[in-house]
Amino acid sequence: MIQQADYGTLAPLVRTVGWLMSAATAISLSWRRRAKWEPSEEDVSQGPARVGGLLTAVLIAILWTQMADLQHERYLLLLALWLAGATLVSLLVYVFLTSIMVFTQEYALRKNVIAERKIIGGFWLKPKAQEVIAQKSLSVQEVLEGAGNNPDKVWSRPSRGLVKILFILCYMGLIVCGTTALTSVAILLLIRS
Repeated sequence: MIQQADYGTLAPLVRTVGWLMSAATAISLSWRRRAKWEPSEEDVSQGPARVGGLLTAVLIAILWTQMADLQHERYLLLLALWLAGATLVSLLVYVFLTSIMVFTQEYALRKNVIAERKIIGGFWLKPKAQEVIAQKSLSVQEVLEGAGNNPDKVWSRPSRGLVKILFILCYMGLIVCGTTALTSVAILLLIRS
């Protein structure tokens, strides 16, 4: 049988430092600048990153205060495995969404200067856009360009809103599940050392 490391009177301090390091990492990750793989800044605000950091910090606090002992070793292992699986599923759905639901929108930066940004499309096209695709065999990107780069002429707002919600859920799944899985493993390593 594996014995728990004996830190003596320092055990509460070791546990607190571990929790603080995990929580600080989660919080700092939620307030950093946007990475290239994250949803388009124009379409999905920084709110999900902030909420994801908050949820992660809360889960980390619960794990460190309630499960950081040998008695919960099996639960921590199962939790780490399930959360790692949820992280993988979130990543796969996120990559799929990015490959089929992100489009390039051109816009006027200033007179005679055109810039591009990534936008999130919708689950279903408006009837007029469907008609144009059927008649002219165009791609959705070409229809967006033909509509003056106005996404409201191509997709309905609820359609785009649902895709944005799915992006947010996958993004938060990556952040919250991934970080909490790592915390579970960190606790396992601590209690086994």
